[in-house]
This record gives sequence, structure tokens and C-alpha cells, in this order.
Amino acid sequence: MLESKAMSSGMRVKLYSSNPAVMYYFIRYCDIGTRHYFRGPLNVSAYTFDGSTRAFSSVRLSVNSVRPLVNLDEEGKVIGTTAPRIDTHLFERNHRFLKLKYIVYKYGWEHIHDEDVVMNRGLNVEAFALQLSDMYEYLVTRSIIISNFNPVVMEETISRPATNPTTIRPVPRVMRVVYSYNEAVQRLDD
Repeated sequence: MLESKAMSSGMRVKLYSSNPAVMYYFIRYCDIGTRHYFRGPLNVSAYTFDGSTRAFSSVRLSVNSVRPLVNLDEEGKVIGTTAPRIDTHLFERNHRFLKLKYIVYKYGWEHIHDEDVVMNRGLNVEAFALQLSDMYEYLVTRSIIISNFNPVVMEETISRPATNPTTIRPVPRVMRVVYSYNEAVQRLDD
């Protein structure tokens, strides 16, 4: 699930989507300074805390439609964009978005340690890496993407502490797997 924060006139709005097409739109076209029109169910909650007189609000929008808004330069001319209009109601209900889902996961993997991009509270990096790698292999076997560009590198090391010559006990070996981004694969930001 994608969560994004939007700010306008001092109010923070959280935008949610579980549709890979909308997630890709966020990644590809929603930069600082760009303007977009979002549509979907809105949930607004107002609350206060005990001992406080200040009111707080929570504004959440579950995005099911997005399109770019017209941007003008200093001279009043329209700034062109390649951003398409996306309406999730127009997609087939059972469409799986295999390649778009892979792109979104790959983007998440590229920024797995960047807390401004990925909310990794309690995220199991190993499970995420294995799922992305499995997704890559599945798309390669279906000839949807080309092979030899798996974004996940798994480095396995087996270490053994120094043995103590005075004891006969066997020394346990420790296996460690480190998952990292494959730098031979081009990043989406490039």
C-alpha cells in the first residue's frame, strides 16, 4: 500500500492507494512543485488530546483517480506534461498489473533505507528482497521482462569463530545473508 502526504494551505492530507497504476503515477509524476487532481473516498477526523485545547485533524483520501493540473510558467504559458489521466474504475477488475507492481517494488527496493521514501517501521527487508526477486523471476519466465537484471543481490557468508585448542567442542558456524541493490541494474531515477 502506498501512503503519500500532500500539503496545501497548511493542511496535511494523506493519500492512500493500493492500485499499482496509481502508485506508479505517484512515483513517476508527483514531484515537488507539480499539481495534481486526486479523487476518491475522503475520511476526515477531528480530535483533541486530554489536557490540550488545540484541535487536530486527520484527513485521508483513498485515491482512485488522478490527473495532472495545468501548470503555468512565469509568462503565463502552459507547461506541458506527459502524465496521463488514471481512473481505476476503467481497469478490468481482475487485472494483475504484474509489470507495474514489479516497478513499484523495485522503486521501493532502490530506496529501502531512505525513510523519506519508504516507511520501514517493522519492515522485514529479507522478506521484501525475496518477494521482489521471486517477482522478477516470475516475469522473466513469462517473457514480460528481460533476464540478467535482477535488482536484488544476495551475498551469503559463512563465518566460524576461532577455535579454542583447549576444548574439543565443535565451533558453530554462522551463516549470514546480506541483501542489497544490484548496482549493475539501472535505477528508475536515472
